Amino acid sequence: MWNPRGYWWVEVDTVRRNAGGPPHEVKLGNPPRRAFRRYSYKTDHIRSPEDLMDQLEAFVERKALELASELSGKRDEIGPPVIELYLTGVLPFDRRALDVTAIETLVRKAFRPLSSQVKSLVQSAEQPLDAGQPLPRGELERQVLAGLFRRDVRYAANAERWAQAALTLKQLSLSNASADAILEELSGLLRQVDGAEQEIA
Repeated sequence: MWNPRGYWWVEVDTVRRNAGGPPHEVKLGNPPRRAFRRYSYKTDHIRSPEDLMDQLEAFVERKALELASELSGKRDEIGPPVIELYLTGVLPFDRRALDVTAIETLVRKAFRPLSSQVKSLVQSAEQPLDAGQPLPRGELERQVLAGLFRRDVRYAANAERWAQAALTLKQLSLSNASADAILEELSGLLRQVDGAEQEIA
C-alpha cells in the first residue's frame, strides 16, 4: 500500500525467525529490488576457443567485482544477482567448438547469482563459393572443404592443405583401406601441415 513516504512492504527474515525473533517485519519506504545485470561480449577478435575462454574468464571476473562493489554501497538493490551474458559478433571458428556450458560455469563461479543465462547470438564467418562456372564434383567438394577450414582461425592459414588431407582420407576410407593404413596416412598429412605452418610462422 502506497502513501506519500513510499510503500508499506514486508521483509521476511528466516535467520531472525530461527533465532527466536519475529519472522517478518513491516516497513515503510521503497523495497529493495533484485540486482539484474545484462552484459554483452563481442567475439570478433578471438583467435581460438581457448582464447575465448581465457578472455571471457577475465571479463566476467572483472564485471563480478564491479557489481559487488556497486551493491555494497546500495540500499535499493540486493543480491545474489540475476545475470544474462550475450555473446555477439562474428565467431572466427566453428560454432560447434563454442562451449556454452563451460561459459555458464564461468558466470556462476564469478557472480554466484540467483539465476544466470548465457545466450549465443554469434554469426559464423562465411566464405562464399565461386558460382561463376559449373565445377566438377571433386573441385566443388575441395572448395567446400577449404571454405569450412577458412572459417576457423585455427586452420585458416593452411585451409587448402587441410581440405586436401580430408579428401585423401575420404578416398582411403571409400577404398576400404585398413585402419593402420589410414592412421599412417593421417600421420604423414599432419606432419606436412605442421611443417607448412612452421614455415609460415
